[in-house]
Amino acid sequence: MGKPKISCNNCKTKFKATFKFCPNCGQKSNEELTLAILFKNTIANYFSVDARFFKSFIPLMTKPGYLAQRFLEGQRLQFLHPAQMYLFTSIILFFLFSFIVKQQSEEFDIAIRETINASERIKSIKKDSLQLSPQDLLNSTKIKVADSILKENSKKEKEVNTTYAFNVSVIDSLIKKNVDDASIYKEMGLTKEDGYFTKRLYSQVLKFLKTRNGGTILSTFYGYIPVAMLFILPVFAFVLKLFFYKNRPYVNHLVFSFYFFSFLYVTFSSMMLVNFIWSGFPYWLITILVCSTFIYFCIAIKQFYKNSTRKSIFKSVLIFFVFLMIIPFSTSIMAIIALLFY
Repeated sequence: MGKPKISCNNCKTKFKATFKFCPNCGQKSNEELTLAILFKNTIANYFSVDARFFKSFIPLMTKPGYLAQRFLEGQRLQFLHPAQMYLFTSIILFFLFSFIVKQQSEEFDIAIRETINASERIKSIKKDSLQLSPQDLLNSTKIKVADSILKENSKKEKEVNTTYAFNVSVIDSLIKKNVDDASIYKEMGLTKEDGYFTKRLYSQVLKFLKTRNGGTILSTFYGYIPVAMLFILPVFAFVLKLFFYKNRPYVNHLVFSFYFFSFLYVTFSSMMLVNFIWSGFPYWLITILVCSTFIYFCIAIKQFYKNSTRKSIFKSVLIFFVFLMIIPFSTSIMAIIALLFY
């Protein structure tokens, strides 16, 4: 009669009851969950990632292309996985970046309020300047000033109507009178035949005119950057594939991209951290650090793809040029999304 078998709670594989661990997935057999085990596993997993991160940190920063090459050679437990490295460094970067976003959003809101207040003051001054007394009518200088103001107002009014297809001043007056949104949309030129995105755009524009809260749009725009980077990274790997299509499969370029972007995130995180501590962080030093990322990339290309120095520099310049052409397109998409869904 054979020895009794049990099933793994994780993968349901059957194995001998004498086994302490599942031979298929490695989970401990018949382990009851207790508070001690929960915290023990949590701490163990946390420090195992941390230990591998710090073990991988020095090669990442000082040996361009080294980690990617070691990973493809099979050393996948000694160093942090490229995707884990990317996630770990991106969390640090965007956590520090969130403080900058908050500050810039507040400054943007203040700037908008000051602009609106200044505009209202200018309108008030212009209105007062147009109220000429009979004595002023004899003064040709004041008449010329009044004419120039009227012409300037008329010109600006046309510009507003051309740009937004509606009169902002009229919409502002309707908002102050608490007119219902449907009537305001009609005044703005929105029709029932317009599509979803047009209606959404008008809705967001009206929302902005009511709140004058541009910082929310800016925060939303910045909030999409981490998501955008997840899409940009495989595009970057695809660009590498175009330039090194004979050397390696696409997944190899993806591994290289994960580690390179991790290096960028660590560099920019360090720059932000230093800037928080040292407010007088010189711009020339920032410029040097930014330029050093390109030098790092050239060396990484040389080491990883085994090219000559001249060929590596030439291809690195072309890769950066092609990739930088994608950035404005990505930025435009994020701006539209931020405006439509802030």
